[in-house]
Amino acid sequence: MKVATLSNHVDYIQIIEGQLQSEVIKLSSVDELDKLKCDALLVDQEFVDFSSIIDFRDVQPSIKTILLVDSPLNETQKRICNAQRIVPFYKENSRDEFKQLILQEWLEHIVKQNQNVISISGTHSQSGVTQTALSLGVALRELNYKVCVIGLNFYNPGEIIGFPSEFSFDSIYHSVSNHLFDAEGLKKQLIEIHGIQYLVGNRNFLKKNKYHPEPIHSLINIVKEEYDFVILDLGSIYDTSGALAGIMASGTKILVANQDEYSIRNFNRWFDQFLSPIGIQKEDLLMVVNRFDPIHLIKPKKIEEETGVTLFEKIPLIPVDGSDGVLYNYYVKSYNRFFNRMAKGITTLPTEKKKKSFFSFAR
Repeated sequence: MKVATLSNHVDYIQIIEGQLQSEVIKLSSVDELDKLKCDALLVDQEFVDFSSIIDFRDVQPSIKTILLVDSPLNETQKRICNAQRIVPFYKENSRDEFKQLILQEWLEHIVKQNQNVISISGTHSQSGVTQTALSLGVALRELNYKVCVIGLNFYNPGEIIGFPSEFSFDSIYHSVSNHLFDAEGLKKQLIEIHGIQYLVGNRNFLKKNKYHPEPIHSLINIVKEEYDFVILDLGSIYDTSGALAGIMASGTKILVANQDEYSIRNFNRWFDQFLSPIGIQKEDLLMVVNRFDPIHLIKPKKIEEETGVTLFEKIPLIPVDGSDGVLYNYYVKSYNRFFNRMAKGITTLPTEKKKKSFFSFAR
């Protein structure tokens, strides 16, 4: 998404750059509006009067526009804005309200929550997000669902021992962003792990802050049409477009936590600074306590109370020596049992896609 700004308010421009991670064109005068080629515009009221807003719409009928106003509008001004599809924003409102506004108004056409899209994210690094994503995927596969796991962790590609992959998120991003990618092209980039398909996450750490949300949503939309369930491995660091776009697009949002104080404190910071401002609520999340140890002093109930996230399941602590990187179906039946229960719980939610016969994709 290309965004233009005609504004002296640097703080609002920084919010746009941080939240959307999009290209921002900074204009210097109202004369540049006529030939402007962009998707969205932020403009200060001091640069335009309401008659010029009508003229602007005559030459730029489709640009999504937010007008920064110094004081609340009167009824006539509100009607003009409404008729010209201009969204006014009062400068005295909070910055968090502005963050929510740009995401709702400017990304509404690409953000769609889907019940068959599941995001897995963590309270902190090494909480077990990738392992949870893959094990849940295999458990859903055992129920004869067609499953694809997409790596959207831009700090850790999530490469699995014993399953080398030539391709990863960064290697296909250019094709997706230029609409050169379809379902058949995607399948060639995936590896198979115990019956599920997997796209390794970002290997190019230098680009982690250069990916935009629109191609990520396009990728999700391509995958969700081909699979019964799409699982998004978001990692545990929420300051990237991968994490934010993924959690916004998912209908089921699973949070992986561990039994320690850092898990609680770290998640609450991420939530307050990144998730809450984009409209995510704690009741939207389901918590899974990974590596659960019943004798640990910190109980799941305490984590649930202090994070405000509802407990969904407890995954037992098991030894992992000799594993190929996917613990499900390894050798501990209790581990499999908990994931089977999670999978059955998720499949009771309404989905947009119906269960396929095993024989429709066993090839």
